[in-house]
Amino acid sequence: MKAAHCGAAPFVLCHGAGISIDQDNQRMDKHTPEHPLPEEILKMPRDKTICTYCGVSYLILHEFKLLEDKIKTLENELTSYRGSAEREKKLQDDLLLLSQELEQSKTDGESKAERLKILTSQINEKENELHLLTEELACSKEEVTLTREQEQLFRDKSAEQQEKLTKTLSLLKFLQCEQVIVKSDLNAMLTSWITLKSQLGSQVQDIGKTLSAEVIRLNKNLAEAQGETLSLQNQMKHLQTVSDSFVLTSQELQTSRQMENELKNRCHDLQKLTVGLSFAQCGHAFE
Repeated sequence: MKAAHCGAAPFVLCHGAGISIDQDNQRMDKHTPEHPLPEEILKMPRDKTICTYCGVSYLILHEFKLLEDKIKTLENELTSYRGSAEREKKLQDDLLLLSQELEQSKTDGESKAERLKILTSQINEKENELHLLTEELACSKEEVTLTREQEQLFRDKSAEQQEKLTKTLSLLKFLQCEQVIVKSDLNAMLTSWITLKSQLGSQVQDIGKTLSAEVIRLNKNLAEAQGETLSLQNQMKHLQTVSDSFVLTSQELQTSRQMENELKNRCHDLQKLTVGLSFAQCGHAFE
C-alpha cells in the first residue's frame, strides 16, 4: 500500500490526525488522531510515506508521537535512576538531543508546511491555467469546426462555379466556331456580292450604252416619223382641200384612215418608248 500525494488539499493525516495551518498567525497546530494507525501503515518504509511533491511524511504526527513517547520513557528512566549521576547526565543528554530533534522536526514540519502552502498555491494557479487552456481549446475546436464548414461551403461553391465555367467555356468555343463559320460565309457572300456588283455595273453600263444608242435611234426615228406625220398632215390638208374637187373612192379613204391610225399608234408607241428610256437613264444616273 502506497500513500497518495497531498495535492491541493490541507495537510491531513489518516484516522483523524493532521496539522492545520493558520495562515494569519503563521503557526501550526497538531491534532491527535482519533484512532490508532493500522499496523500495515506503521510498518511502511519511510520513502513510501513521503509526498512526492512537498517531501513531507504523511506519518509525521506518528513520528512526533514516537519521539514524545521516547522522551517520556527517558524521563521515567531519569526518575528511576536519579541516584546515578552518570546515568542521569546521559539521560539528560539524550533528552536534550531528543528535544533538539523534536524542535528540528517541528521546524522542518513548519518549513515543509510553508513549502506545501506555496506548492498548493502553484497547483491552484496551474489548475486555473489548465481551465483557461481548456476553454481556449474548446473555442479553438469550435473555430476549427466553423472553418471546416466554411471550407466545405467554399469547396461546394467553387465546384459549382467550376462547372458553370466549364459550360461557359464550351459554349464560348461553340460560339467561336460558329463565328468563324459565319465570318467565312459573310466573306464568301461579300466576295460574291462584289463580283455580282461588278458584273451588274458592267451590264448596266452596257445596257445604258445600248439604251442610249437605242434612244438616239428612236429619237431619230421619232423625228422622221414626226416629219412624215407632218408631211402626211399636210397631205391630208391638201387632200381635204382638193377633196371637194376629187371624189375618192371609199376604199382609198379607208386606206388613208388606216394609215393615219397606224401612224398614230406608232407615234404613241414611240412616245412610250421615249418615256421608258428617260426613266431608265434617270435610274442609271441615280446609281
